[in-house]
This record gives sequence, structure tokens and C-alpha cells, in this order.
Amino acid sequence: MQVLEEALVIAQERIEEISNKAGFHGIPSGFDRLDKLTCGWTKGDLVSIGARPGMGKTSFALSMAKNISVCSRIPLAYFSIETDSANLIQKLISLETGLSLNKLNSGRLEKYEWELFNVKLATLKNAPLYIDDTPGLSIEQFESKVNDLVSNQKIRIVIIDYLQLMTISDKNSIAANREQHISIVINKLKYVARTYGIVVVVLSQLSRAIETRGGSKRPILSDFRESGAIENDSDLVGMIYRPEYYKIEEWDDEERTPTQNQAEFIVAKNRKGGLDNIRLKFIGNRGKFDNLDEFDAPFDFQSKMNDDDENPFNPTSLPSADQAFGSFLNDSEDNDIPF
Repeated sequence: MQVLEEALVIAQERIEEISNKAGFHGIPSGFDRLDKLTCGWTKGDLVSIGARPGMGKTSFALSMAKNISVCSRIPLAYFSIETDSANLIQKLISLETGLSLNKLNSGRLEKYEWELFNVKLATLKNAPLYIDDTPGLSIEQFESKVNDLVSNQKIRIVIIDYLQLMTISDKNSIAANREQHISIVINKLKYVARTYGIVVVVLSQLSRAIETRGGSKRPILSDFRESGAIENDSDLVGMIYRPEYYKIEEWDDEERTPTQNQAEFIVAKNRKGGLDNIRLKFIGNRGKFDNLDEFDAPFDFQSKMNDDDENPFNPTSLPSADQAFGSFLNDSEDNDIPF
């Protein structure tokens, strides 16, 4: 138990520290408008990100992982329950080199592209990124691995792809139904975030109800499958939306701006700040999410928030996760990327 006076002193010191950092104290996602809204991901927080298949949630997570581990050199662990590490590495190579997945798969690279490839691959090898692709990962295995990663690799953030594939091995925690199962897993993820002082980002599938909805088909909080615990226990809830996927060619703003090569990250819950629909650039042939620059976004867009209507190498010849990123995990075809 903490005396109020002591807690106030700690809060004062924390605010002064943040002030010295120009108001930015968390882990930057690399998406400028999102970081401005959140001041970065904060240790102890659980961040849930939902999307329908085809929206590119794995692409978003990998783009963010690259921003954090490769660009900002912050140790990060990526738990891929659905996709094997060779496929993830292929996509990371595309993100880092700017070479399309089609070009990498065909092996038809020009001389300068080979040179770029080799330089960028060296950059990836030195990134503090640790990949675990254990299928059917249990929440108990996850905590054990996080314990080792925090102790030995000083990781500060983990990404889980994705929630509905996590299992429970503790016989005393077996759930009676799917909603209870998700609740147990979410509660444990929040516990891990706070206990180990790290950020936990978990991806989640959204309900098929979006597909039958009229209008813009923009997702809302209730579209999270088994959504009760996700809404309640997450510190931030975001959703990825690409109207192009639904053949919607214009945004629902006053300017009717084109949706081509754009996406929205919808911040629908944020315990530490405001809500917003943040426009991002989406580069489909590379599965990359990026900031919109001024040329891409000449206006300060405002959408109707949560409107109800509305190979040079084959994967087998790519470096393994251990070779590429020095991961000590994994001791034991992602259909989400819209390519």
C-alpha cells in the first residue's frame, strides 16, 4: 500500500521527467500522429489491435516492429502463432529494402538491388528483434518466455499475432466457453505487462458482422470477438480499416478525398488520452504501413468516428530467425496480408 504523499511525489517526478522529454516518454510506434496522441506505448500497458482478415493487421504489426527494433533500436519480441518465422523474415526484408515481395519471390533483382539487399540485410541482422513462431502458444509458455526475454535480452515490448490462437495449458484455468477463454488470456496478458514492466500489443480478429453492415463498414468496439474483456482490460484499443478493400473509393470526409493506398488506425479507447481516426499510407505490394506525408494528405482529415452506417530466395533458403535476428526462442502462410 502506498501513502498518498509518497504517490504524489512519484507522480510529480514522473511529470517533470516527461516535461524534460518534450512530453514524449513511451516507446514510439513510428507512426507520428499515433505517437503524438499516445506519447508512445507506456510500460505496463496492454494494447489491443483488431482487424478483419485482409485489412493487414500482421503488416501493421511488422511495420511497427521494424520501426521500433530496427529504427529505434528498442528490444522487441514478436510472437507469431499463425505464421512461421521464414515468412515473417521475407516480409521484413521487403519492408527494409523497399523491394516488393513479388520481386523477392521471383529473384529478378538488378545489380543495384542486390547491393541494397545485402546492405539492408546486415541492418536487420543487428536489430534487437526476437521472433518466436511456436504454434498453439499457451499463455503459460508466453509468460515463461517473456520472463527469459526481459531478464536476458532486456526487451521492452512484445507483439502477439494473434489473440484467438493462444491456448491455456493450466487445467485449473480451463474455460467453460470461448468468451471466458479470451477473458482469461486477456487478464493474464495485462498481468504480464504490469508485472514485467513491458508493453504488450496483441492482435485480434474482428467479427464477421462488419461484412454485412452497410455504409463505410468502419469497425466499432463491439466488433471485437468475445469483446467484453478486451474492451475492459486494454489500456488502448485500436482497429485497422482500409476502405479500398470494400471497393470504397472515397473517404467520408467533406472533401471526399480518395482512399487509394490509404488506411485508418482507429483509436476507439485510450485511457491516457483522446480518440482519433488516424490516416496512414498503405503500400500493398510490400505490406507496409507508413506515415502520410503532406503530399499524400493535403488536408487534416476528420472521419465519422465509428459510424455504424456507414524469391531472390525461396522461404526455405532465407536465413532462419536465429541467423537473421539472433533469437534464442523457438526451442521446442499468413492469410492476413492482402497481397
